[in-house]
Amino acid sequence: MFDQAVWSPKPCVTCLCTRGRVVCDEITCPKVHCHFPFTPAGECCPVCMEPAAPHHPKPIPDPDLSLDLSGDSPVPSDPSEPVTPLTQEEIQRILWREEEEHREEEERLRKKDEARKKRRKQRKEQAERQRKIVEEKRRQEEEALKLQVEKEEEEWRRQMEEFRRQEEERRRQEEEDRKRKEAAEKEARERERKLEEERRRQEEILRQELLALAEEEEEERQEEAEEEEVWLRGDVFQMLPKEPEEPEEPDLLPAPIPNPPAATDDELKEVEEAEEVEEEGEEVVVGNRGGLPPGCDISDVTVTCENAKLTHFPPLSIPELKSLSLEGNNISSIPAEAFNGIPNLEWINLKKNKLTSAGINAKAFKGLKMLRRLYLDGNLLEAVPSDLPPTLQELKINENRLRGIDENSFQDLSGLVILELEGNLLSEANVDPLAFAPLIQLSYLRLGRNHFRTIPQGLPTSLLELYLENNLIEEISETVFNQTRSLNVVSLRYNKLDETRIAPMAWINHRSDKKKKSHHHP
Repeated sequence: MFDQAVWSPKPCVTCLCTRGRVVCDEITCPKVHCHFPFTPAGECCPVCMEPAAPHHPKPIPDPDLSLDLSGDSPVPSDPSEPVTPLTQEEIQRILWREEEEHREEEERLRKKDEARKKRRKQRKEQAERQRKIVEEKRRQEEEALKLQVEKEEEEWRRQMEEFRRQEEERRRQEEEDRKRKEAAEKEARERERKLEEERRRQEEILRQELLALAEEEEEERQEEAEEEEVWLRGDVFQMLPKEPEEPEEPDLLPAPIPNPPAATDDELKEVEEAEEVEEEGEEVVVGNRGGLPPGCDISDVTVTCENAKLTHFPPLSIPELKSLSLEGNNISSIPAEAFNGIPNLEWINLKKNKLTSAGINAKAFKGLKMLRRLYLDGNLLEAVPSDLPPTLQELKINENRLRGIDENSFQDLSGLVILELEGNLLSEANVDPLAFAPLIQLSYLRLGRNHFRTIPQGLPTSLLELYLENNLIEEISETVFNQTRSLNVVSLRYNKLDETRIAPMAWINHRSDKKKKSHHHP
């Protein structure tokens, strides 16, 4: 094959091709003997335009014979054999046949192309129908999905609306329950407060009566001791009355009773005054001995200056004074010499003032050798006053700002029986475990409304009643009350206790015949 040659359907020995076409090989053409030869269109060999000398052509082979008209002999050509050229008719017949085959091939290709186009069209139509079916199905599915989504959204909105309604109803119910609970708690607290105030008032009255009874008994003992003594005054003797003797005979008269010795006029006057005081039982009113400020009253051995708008401690000089009440004023300090003129005080009430720890002199209470009760409620104290007298039996520092109790806060207060420290900032972190150790006679302790998370440590063994309401106590261990076996009452209301965090053996060391009262709220 030569350059740019293509395959030819006709067998050939030598193919001449150019630009994809078969080029005639003129060597195989017969020789013509004419003056004007020419090559017809579509033919390879030249022909004569005028008749030539006669010659005897070879017989034209039948095209139906086995001769292959493709241009090549089925048998390999032998170059030594002469090639017989084809006549014009043979060439024409070959060309016609090739053209017919070409037309058939074109027709076949056309039909094939039409069939292919038809099949393609059918496939396209089928694909279009399938596409439409798929699109319709997809549209139906989308519509169904959309309807389902809308239905689900509607159901979800309905459920959410129902949920919101139920939530609002629940919140409203909770709010109503909370308000009712708060109202009930407030009412309970108010009732508890009133009961507590009433109980305290009754306790105060009882303590007052007990103290008064003790004082009366002390006075009676002193009077009896004075009556038993025999005093000699001048030439007057006090003689014991002579016991009457039984008469020996019933008709004898008893011995005459001797007349008492005559008394002087001064003695008679003193006796009459004493009898008048005892019989009348009237209250002796002492005059204004210390220049009391306005709003103060003095009666017997008591000075009362309540709500008198005092800003400083009043200077008093009444040695026989026993009770002093300065409640409801604006006193912020107590100097060291405040009680020099009233050294025999037994009861001091300084509630609802503006006292501060820095404003109370360290030696202010030191000289009160008879002080038994001291009330400091409702002030601004941050620490327990120092150098309190050892005679103190009752100490109240409620509703202050106490930030701690150290080991020496209650030093020398071994006689203290009642201690109240409610409404402060106390907790197990700022209360020393040895703070209550000196209080060997303490029976009554109130530590409510503080910040305790556990039961305070180091409580006195003498303690009978313990009140820890409104704290943050969360649990009670087994050993917390081991040292306080005499406890009768433990109040733990309004804490954070849970039944599961109260040790069942917490009371194991207490006497079974004691009545324990333990109240708690979770």
